[in-house]
Amino acid sequence: MLSPIAESSGSTSPSFYVSLTIHDKILHNCLLDTGASHNLMPKAIMEELCLDITRLYHDLFSFDSRKVKCLGLIKDLAITLTQLPMKSMVMEIVVVDFPLKFCMMLSRGGLRCWVEH
Repeated sequence: MLSPIAESSGSTSPSFYVSLTIHDKILHNCLLDTGASHNLMPKAIMEELCLDITRLYHDLFSFDSRKVKCLGLIKDLAITLTQLPMKSMVMEIVVVDFPLKFCMMLSRGGLRCWVEH
């Protein structure tokens, strides 16, 4: 079930949480953030799903200009919107080592993929 949360960074569309399915495992508490520029996954979730980093990726900066250390990129990860199993996409995910506040964060590009697909 989609649950609205506060709008992010002046965006016209609110961010919300969804459940995603990756490799037959359901991830709850995935943030679809229309203000984000990258799809992110915490290292702990990557390890729990037994995924591997495909290639290195440059560090990012958070909204408050703090540097975020990126461990790498997972290319071509198949993700399904659990509530609508006919909505599957292949995405690139940046893996970061930060505390678990969400299972994944999908960017505005990720949202566009779900809507257009």
